[in-house]
Amino acid sequence: IDPDGVLIWSGDQKKLNTELQKIYRKYKKQMIRDNSKLSVDEQTVKKAKEKLSIAQALLSEKKFDAVIQTLAKIPTNAALDDSVLNSIKQLLAKFKSLVLTDAEARQAIMSNRKLVDQILKLGKRTEQTFEKNETIEKKKAEEQKNESVNVKILRSKFETASRYAQRNKYFAAYELYEWIVDHASESPIGHQMKEIQSRDQFMDNYFIYLQKKRADQLLKAAKSMESAGEIQAAMNNYRIIMVECPQAKEAYDTAKAKLTELSK
Repeated sequence: IDPDGVLIWSGDQKKLNTELQKIYRKYKKQMIRDNSKLSVDEQTVKKAKEKLSIAQALLSEKKFDAVIQTLAKIPTNAALDDSVLNSIKQLLAKFKSLVLTDAEARQAIMSNRKLVDQILKLGKRTEQTFEKNETIEKKKAEEQKNESVNVKILRSKFETASRYAQRNKYFAAYELYEWIVDHASESPIGHQMKEIQSRDQFMDNYFIYLQKKRADQLLKAAKSMESAGEIQAAMNNYRIIMVECPQAKEAYDTAKAKLTELSK
């Protein structure tokens, strides 16, 4: 049923979205005024109508400057009321017809350009403000949706990392811990991660992880250098592993054996 109370659709639910879009396009302005969060109270409408009555009387007396100044005092959201909006449009139409024939009316507009712009935007501004608020609401909803997805991803990574740590698979665990801290250090899970990092046992294992990670990188580079015939460069990498990564036992033993082999 549309805003006028007319039945406009009945049947297969799959077609409902299309019909709703048609209604929205047709009744957009009316729905903005009637149903938007930009509400207008009775007192505001009453004051606006009083201003309009005064402006109407001033226009009859051709006191053009006073008409403009009076209309400019009407609150923006008052134009959300249909009767106020229509009265503004009618009064402006009369003013416009006088501008074509009366030099004083033209002079009043020239002297009060900012106020005239303000008045002309009364109706438009309410709709633009609603549309702006609607866009903000959509953006917030999208951000909340993304945040919800991100929280699920973070929670999943954290739980997976915890399982790795329980099985002493520290390398895999700390890869995920690092990802969490890098991508979401200020999230609740990120703060939880920081609290875990403050524990002595965690840090001991973490330093071993860092040494293993660096040793693996150096080892891969050394093997590439060796294959390319850059023996001295490869040996330098093996030495660095032995000096900087003594707790990376597997890489350390490999580097030691390689240095012995290449020194012959």
